[in-house]
Amino acid sequence: MKLINNTQLKRIGVSLFLKGKSIEEIMNHANEYAKKLQLNEIHNECYLKYHNSNHQCLIVSAGLHEYIARLFSSELVIASKLAYRDGNVCGLKTNLYGKHKVMELKKLGYNEVDILYTDSFADKPLMAIAKKVYIVKRGQIVSQFVSK
Repeated sequence: MKLINNTQLKRIGVSLFLKGKSIEEIMNHANEYAKKLQLNEIHNECYLKYHNSNHQCLIVSAGLHEYIARLFSSELVIASKLAYRDGNVCGLKTNLYGKHKVMELKKLGYNEVDILYTDSFADKPLMAIAKKVYIVKRGQIVSQFVSK
């Protein structure tokens, strides 16, 4: 129905569930989340292979940096961020969704991507700057194509 966009929805979620929580509470929740999460075959077979062979690997996500950085080295994570005031969540600082992922990558000097793994067609802007794209569903590659 498209009554609200992704950013509006995320702002509402942050307001309902995270607003007023301290940085410490967020980090504790993030640590608990990271302990429970089981990474899939893509992580085990692809990310680790490239990362361990000194390729530049980035995790670019619409998810919250505070949570995703607990799973990967923080300098590899480009993600949405919470806004804080006086040590407490006051809202959403950035929402890296769709074209905003590409904009952020370009700000950091990345104008193209060699290989992209994605589970969402909301990543079409990223696909446009990727040389090779793998579509992932339920932790498995279901299709691939050369974009450039």
